[in-house]
Amino acid sequence: METLKVLHITPRPLPDIRVERAILSDHYMGNEVYLAAPDITGRAIREIPLGFYKLKFTLFDKAGYRRSRGKLKKIVQRVKPDVIHAHDFPSAYLSKGLAPMVYDSHEDRVSTAYIRAKVKLKTLLGPLSSLLEFIPKKYYRKNVEVIEDVVVVAPSNKIVEKYLKFGARKGFELPNFPHKLEVPKIEPGIEEETIHGAVDRPQYIVHGHKFPHRRPVDGFPKKFEEGRYGKLFFVGGNIGDYKNVTRHEFVPHMRLYEMFKDVRTLLVPRKPHPLHEGISPNRVYTLIQVGAVPVIPRTLTQVIKYVPEAITFYDDEEFRDILEGIANEDSDNRIRKKRRVYEVAKRVRRLDEVQREAYKYARSGKCLFIIALRRPSSPHLIILLMISPTKIASS
Repeated sequence: METLKVLHITPRPLPDIRVERAILSDHYMGNEVYLAAPDITGRAIREIPLGFYKLKFTLFDKAGYRRSRGKLKKIVQRVKPDVIHAHDFPSAYLSKGLAPMVYDSHEDRVSTAYIRAKVKLKTLLGPLSSLLEFIPKKYYRKNVEVIEDVVVVAPSNKIVEKYLKFGARKGFELPNFPHKLEVPKIEPGIEEETIHGAVDRPQYIVHGHKFPHRRPVDGFPKKFEEGRYGKLFFVGGNIGDYKNVTRHEFVPHMRLYEMFKDVRTLLVPRKPHPLHEGISPNRVYTLIQVGAVPVIPRTLTQVIKYVPEAITFYDDEEFRDILEGIANEDSDNRIRKKRRVYEVAKRVRRLDEVQREAYKYARSGKCLFIIALRRPSSPHLIILLMISPTKIASS
């Protein structure tokens, strides 16, 4: 099997488990791995050797873009990668044309970038934000432009289909499942489940944000103050103090498996939203590895596709009914569910061969330039020139 030099590029400092899983895949495939990023001191998976190049991104003005692009060009000239693995829009925008590239879109950037820009403007300017509508539209256009004629990997087929319509040369679905080298050999904590009645067991929540597709259901997490739903562990952010709620603002990724192995229910209490089809529910894919049964909005269709044991809700009332059912569920049924989810999770692992195929396609693809030389008496084109992406970068 051919060994490749792969240069990963990300605009965010590590830890970022999506980037690190891609690096882990390359290491497992025997590739020589390099990373250009702002910082890696917080990386979650430290055992993987890689060549690191410090690169801070400045894309918001032309001078900053030229400086960042110039620094990246020097890195590419030094590494001479067979393929660039660009994580998310800023990396793809900065590196397009420098070498054969795979654009790893961690979510539906075309839609979410537009929505986020609108929300931020409205937060800052209120009603006056409508006067600056051109800014979100600019983000939208740039996200579409970077997709044209590149190979894309994305966490769901919905995103892949959309990007192909925008002109992507090829698309691959690559959900952000844990890698088999990442997941320790753990058994879910089912032996610690008590055998009687409605049991007080911890829950886990993926916390919400202010963006429309991440708004929490009404009354959450106050619902847990009454005590009948059991105890809630809230990881990732400060939600205030509530009875029966334990907050963990940050938990290192590799500790999640051990720390929450006894969790029986994974809650994603977000209001259903169409944009859910374009996100990557990383914490869901991580926590099902310990057998936690996910309770999710129906719009997280990508989870339902791979984890049929997931319990779905449509609105706040249905979410509340599910919590009531869980609170009154008998112990044996709860253990059976946990075991089934755990068995499903063992089959839900990152597919190295998808990443390998994306690299292969990016390197073998040709950019077709049509030179319009015509005979005076004929409308037909007479010269077609094929140029490889590598030659474009060196020109």
